[in-house]
Amino acid sequence: MPFGGNEFKNDNFYGYREILSLIVEKFGDDVIRLSDSPNDTTKAYKIEGFQGQFGFISSMSDHFCNTCNRLRITADGNLKLALFPGPPMGLAGPPGMPPMMPRPPQQFRPM
Repeated sequence: MPFGGNEFKNDNFYGYREILSLIVEKFGDDVIRLSDSPNDTTKAYKIEGFQGQFGFISSMSDHFCNTCNRLRITADGNLKLALFPGPPMGLAGPPGMPPMMPRPPQQFRPM
């Protein structure tokens, strides 16, 4: 994914449909689409005759933002509502207000 500093280039990118077409080219009708739950971010598949399944999280090539219900807490204590847009919300609360979450015990605080 294109995050700052990782030197992502579009010419190195393969969308999920491109990768899926390569898999279907090799396995044909044995590639089976599995059903999703309403808020899944993964498009899951299996190949008939093989154990397990595989999936695509296609945040760049086939957006799922309108059905995503995920929250992320970052390592520095911020809450993010999505993978890409918008500023994070600090969980410590505004200055002068009590924290929204209790502070961790001293042994777990960053040095």
